[in-house]
Amino acid sequence: MGAPNMWVQILIALLAIGALPTVITLLAKIRLLPLAVSMLLAYGAPTWAAEHQTALLVALILSVLYPLLVWGGKFYTWWQEEQYLRGKLLASATPLNRVDSSEYDW
Repeated sequence: MGAPNMWVQILIALLAIGALPTVITLLAKIRLLPLAVSMLLAYGAPTWAAEHQTALLVALILSVLYPLLVWGGKFYTWWQEEQYLRGKLLASATPLNRVDSSEYDW
């Protein structure tokens, strides 16, 4: 099987261009857009990356830390809410095996 002809290549390019806004939106929502941009910089501009290794390394570290901190904060908030609600539920719950002494003639 040979290489795709010109029309198949044009179709693939149009599909990629059409999917680009969706991909960018999804990456932004999951907070990975800065990482994608810094990786694109690293691989898309190798001469710039070779000249500015420190800046690229700082950008990569920050773009990895950003989603970790955002999602870590969301997880910690969720965990605190869960602990609070669990404590509130347990404080207001009545035990199932509670024995009422008035039921028995002792």
